[in-house]
Amino acid sequence: NCETTRFDVDEFGRVWYPDLGRFRVVCLDTNGNEITHFGAYGNADDPVGGAEPEARFAWLIGVGVSEKYVYAGDSINRRMLRAKKTYGAESVCSIP
Repeated sequence: NCETTRFDVDEFGRVWYPDLGRFRVVCLDTNGNEITHFGAYGNADDPVGGAEPEARFAWLIGVGVSEKYVYAGDSINRRMLRAKKTYGAESVCSIP
């Protein structure tokens, strides 16, 4: 049985895919430029340095996105990670 990896495209046309060689999830814009990435090698029990906890992956098999979350499946660690999307800037306008 051969495993295949899955990727997803969000409502803005950004591609979210598992980067198996670097054990991370990557987001590309519509021109193929990397916007962001997260993750590192390991499992949920690994000690994490720094103030922010980082997602640990051993073998990413798929990534899915919704309006608010990124879902990543890890077959070796036998878990599904749900990460909330946050943005560095937000523009809000009032409607009269």
